[in-house]
Amino acid sequence: MDSGAQQRNPSSNRKINPKPAPDRQIAVSEAASGFQPPSNTPQKNRQPEDG
Repeated sequence: MDSGAQQRNPSSNRKINPKPAPDRQIAVSEAASGFQPPSNTPQKNRQPEDG
């Protein structure tokens, strides 16, 4: 029942996506790395991990 309501109201899903999206991505990156990287260069930290 929840799936149907969410699919019918794409607006609701979009509202909660933009806010926790950036915050969640940074938290996941930190947890995966095992350390708190600098917020100044969040992309630089990801480059070495990808290599």
